[in-house]
Amino acid sequence: MREIKFRAWDKRAMELPPAMYFFDLGSSAKYQRCGNIMQYTGLTDKNGVEIYEGDIVSGVLYKDRSEHIGRILFDLNGYMISTIEKSMPLDLTELLTVIGNIYENPELLGGEE
Repeated sequence: MREIKFRAWDKRAMELPPAMYFFDLGSSAKYQRCGNIMQYTGLTDKNGVEIYEGDIVSGVLYKDRSEHIGRILFDLNGYMISTIEKSMPLDLTELLTVIGNIYENPELLGGEE
């Protein structure tokens, strides 16, 4: 059984708060400042960094042995790495390095700075 954890991107402060916020999923209470909540995948990268939905990772993902950058997302099949070329299951985490997230580093995926 994996550990259930979340982190939140605070849209007003434009930062990941230093303290981890925990959410009671059965509660009707809402944390109003959170703009985006990212769930922990239960996996770590090759450096032991926890991988969350919305993280941007770098690694050798294909047989061509070149470095690729992708975003971690969740779909019906579970956690995936989505790159320009394709999406694939998040499984070979020993080959990945977390290099940022979609809120603080959108430029890594070709987004706005």
